[in-house]
Amino acid sequence: MAFLHLILHDKYKTIHAEKFYEDLKLYPIYFKLHYNISEDNINQPLFKIQNDDKFNINISLNISKKQFLHTFQIPSLKNHLPEFKAWFEKFFNIYKWQFYNINQEKIFNYIKYQIALKLSNKYKALLPSEFKITSIDSLQECSKLCFKAALYHIHTCTVENCTTLPKDTEHNVKNLSSLFFTDSYDHFSAPTNIQPKPKWTYPVLDFSIFNKGQLNVATFNKPTPITFLHQLASKTENDFIELNNTETNQARESYYFYSFFKAYLSAAATNDQINDHHPHQIIDKIISKPVSTEYLARVLTYFHILKYDKLSISSIRESYNKKFYPEAQQILHSKFNIIFNLPKTKSIFSNLNTPIKPTSSTSKENNNSSELPDDNIIMLESNTDNTN
Repeated sequence: MAFLHLILHDKYKTIHAEKFYEDLKLYPIYFKLHYNISEDNINQPLFKIQNDDKFNINISLNISKKQFLHTFQIPSLKNHLPEFKAWFEKFFNIYKWQFYNINQEKIFNYIKYQIALKLSNKYKALLPSEFKITSIDSLQECSKLCFKAALYHIHTCTVENCTTLPKDTEHNVKNLSSLFFTDSYDHFSAPTNIQPKPKWTYPVLDFSIFNKGQLNVATFNKPTPITFLHQLASKTENDFIELNNTETNQARESYYFYSFFKAYLSAAATNDQINDHHPHQIIDKIISKPVSTEYLARVLTYFHILKYDKLSISSIRESYNKKFYPEAQQILHSKFNIIFNLPKTKSIFSNLNTPIKPTSSTSKENNNSSELPDDNIIMLESNTDNTN
């Protein structure tokens, strides 16, 4: 372009690069960070990063909420540093040509810091309003709880000169944990005659039934088979009852339903090849050619589900009908100028029954099972260790 500019003006002389850019109104495109946050997404890594031609940097963070609330430990991104370095090298080799002088190390450290800060803030936002040790059953549990309490203090302490520790003691997790451990002896007596917790035998959850080539292959090309997932949850609950000679537990069955539901969505994303990119890139990929409104609406709803872990089936259905189906129509109308007729029915879920091979427990299940209503299934991770 500079060469052409000189030819048109018949002037061959040294020019000031920055002045030249200003005259032609050529301004650099600065990178922007975009985050896609999901929680406890099965088979997805903690960190993924990509960018497009306009230097939009798309960062996916898969928050392990259940694990964090159990320990209060924020996972490190250290294992993903080689991946980040490899991406940054390719990104910077193109990005730098816009600038006369640019500090590569400064850009590298800035992006790395912003990602770490976002991850830390997202995890800290999950913390409860307070954390107190209410009981201790063993020395091992005491050690774990005191360490957890120390982490909570580090995450939440905003006092510049905190007095929890003596002034000459460094304010860190190790010293806080040691203090809490010592103090615990003043508040909790040594446990006696503690009954051991029951050891459960858990049935195997076979999610491979949703893979490609299987009879029940998962895909967003069809409604989610919600009734079939209920059947799987009920059968698994029956297997648990037989393995452990115990009574039925609705919270545990809800957990099994949620596990199958989440696994189905994850498998559908894998089978439809929409799990390796940022949502914006996936939508652009899907609408690169004509596609059904239902398919696009289901994908949009899937991304909505990834952001939350407490959604009832009725709220998902409502979001699909009132938000994502109209949004899919709008996207396709803008892309292909399509005029839509009002569909007779709109549903993200299918209520068709899918036969399951009978076992010795299924006949009992069919007669006595308290089937869980769709609207009462709350998508939360029940701790099966505490249910019986």
